[in-house]
Amino acid sequence: TMYGQTNCWVLPCNKDGSEVWYGCYEAADRNEVFVVGEHAARNMQFQGHFPSFGQTNCIGRLDGRSLLGLKVSAPLSPLETVFTLP
Repeated sequence: TMYGQTNCWVLPCNKDGSEVWYGCYEAADRNEVFVVGEHAARNMQFQGHFPSFGQTNCIGRLDGRSLLGLKVSAPLSPLETVFTLP
């Protein structure tokens, strides 16, 4: 639960400056896409978040730097949207 959520943290790059990649995964609700790291997607595949239990469908990739400053949905927060921050 993220009550009072005011932002969403994104890792723009690793400590050595190399890129961090996030996957865009098809959600169980076909009108949504989850943008998460590969490790998070592996965990989520067993929690009913994806169309097929135990499987993921990565439909694209984004680098962490391109996610900074974006508005994202915060459905469990009093705020309709929040911003991504480093």
